[in-house]
Amino acid sequence: MARAKRRTVGDPFDPKTEQGPQIDADQLHTVLSYIESGKREGAKLLAGGERVGSRGHFVQPTVFADVQDDMKIAKEEIFGPVMAILKFKTLDGVVQRANQTTYGLAAGIWTRDIGKAHAIAKGVRAGTVFVNCYDVFVMTCSTPRRASEATSNPASGERKASMVSKRTPK
Repeated sequence: MARAKRRTVGDPFDPKTEQGPQIDADQLHTVLSYIESGKREGAKLLAGGERVGSRGHFVQPTVFADVQDDMKIAKEEIFGPVMAILKFKTLDGVVQRANQTTYGLAAGIWTRDIGKAHAIAKGVRAGTVFVNCYDVFVMTCSTPRRASEATSNPASGERKASMVSKRTPK
């Protein structure tokens, strides 16, 4: 919670900013409605949960605990700065729960145990699985040259870069 509370929200062009605004007023209101749903359904609000300021489309980094599988904030993709923490008893159980979603663009795992991270990542059906971070992509090249050189095709003028991803969704 401490990290969420001290996160820098603001101008996305300021290098000190860690979180910019939602894309528009509609998305701002969508995120705020998810937060209200979490509160109404009984999740415990640990941090955030409010709009930041009166100008722009900023939302405080928000953390919920005691989230249950049947809650809207657990079942749907929010596309905003909202974390829903769900407890689990076994790795197999958490993988099974994760795979019950109708979505699967990405999954995030936070742990100190890399063996557990690998076990969960192997079983979760998601396009990308992040470990101890989220929405961070590593650009790679096929040669040790600069990315702009290694990924250019002079014949077509095409330039490509590849992202490291866990695997293709099942």
